[in-house]
Amino acid sequence: MKDKRSPGHFPRRSPIPKTRPGALAWGEDLLGRCARVTAIGCHRLLVENHTGLLLLTETEIQLNTGRGPLSITGHGLTLCEARPRAMIVRGDIRRIDLPREGGDA
Repeated sequence: MKDKRSPGHFPRRSPIPKTRPGALAWGEDLLGRCARVTAIGCHRLLVENHTGLLLLTETEIQLNTGRGPLSITGHGLTLCEARPRAMIVRGDIRRIDLPREGGDA
């Protein structure tokens, strides 16, 4: 038996542009130029691409980044793991202040 469906029922694709802005560009966080903050559950943060510790108390942690200081505030804050470019912050995290675009604090 012959298939009675006619060809051409699929929508036409739009042509692929010859240049895709940003398609091959690496993200700023992958290049290490800005901080990447990832929440792990309710009481942990993974902070990557920092350039140093500025302040460490039980209520505030400040890290230096390529774009300015990153501030984490809360209660009972501790560093449970620290590596040269990444660290894990544990505690009752209430607020995260990221550096502004362009490097202004």
